[in-house]
Amino acid sequence: MKIKVNWINDFGFRAEIRHFKDILIDKSRSFKGNDRGPSPVEYILIGIGSCLGASFIHCCKINNFEIQKLNIVVDGKLTHRKPYNHLELVNVKVELNIIHIEGKKNKKFEKCIEIFREYCVVSNSLIRGLPINVNIKQEFR
Repeated sequence: MKIKVNWINDFGFRAEIRHFKDILIDKSRSFKGNDRGPSPVEYILIGIGSCLGASFIHCCKINNFEIQKLNIVVDGKLTHRKPYNHLELVNVKVELNIIHIEGKKNKKFEKCIEIFREYCVVSNSLIRGLPINVNIKQEFR
């Protein structure tokens, strides 16, 4: 899986993923950006929430359990970490709000509640400490 990210100006970037050619990334105005799109940290939170949601839906589908609605709230906490006082994402809370079609819980639903997290590539990769290798190429003109 490969994406391209190109700098526009200031803190703005444009990403290309598969056939999506115009995904905007920017910092909010409070962080000196132009607010043209979600920030990189917000995209991480979007990824966590949507991956956990898709994992839950996947589990429901393979267990033939139907839900009417699923809303997900992801709350990330940023804080400054010592010794350099750099801003870091230090805690993420995820809340799944489920509206059932059936009038009561059952064993299939309970099974999904128990195991759906196992299917989420994003949260599992982050929890297990995703290695990130950076290679810098320079060109002088």
